[in-house]
Amino acid sequence: MTKEVAGLAPHIRTVADGQEIFPGVRMRITAGHTHGHAEYVMTSGGQRLIAFGDAMHSPIQGDHPEWSAVFDHDPVRSAAHRRRLVAHIIGKSYPCPGRNRIPPTEGSELARCARPQR
Repeated sequence: MTKEVAGLAPHIRTVADGQEIFPGVRMRITAGHTHGHAEYVMTSGGQRLIAFGDAMHSPIQGDHPEWSAVFDHDPVRSAAHRRRLVAHIIGKSYPCPGRNRIPPTEGSELARCARPQR
């Protein structure tokens, strides 16, 4: 172990898939995208937010989760994650960071949330 990493060791803790890391915040492993990719589910005051990072790169992936980006190291697993994500959110109204709520409509509406706002 390098000196720098050894110095950080007392400040690092590992967490398991689904573990609550802070009150109201759970980490979920999202295998298939980049190595170590995770999403965070935050719950507070009866509301829930899912910060799924760049698990989707284009709005079209909401309708076609099997269409992978070059960054997906395992396209089959990343597509499975996108399918679960879309299925979980469709029909609900979730807040989306930096945007309004995700409308309870088809998958492409979910993916529009992931697109940066211009």
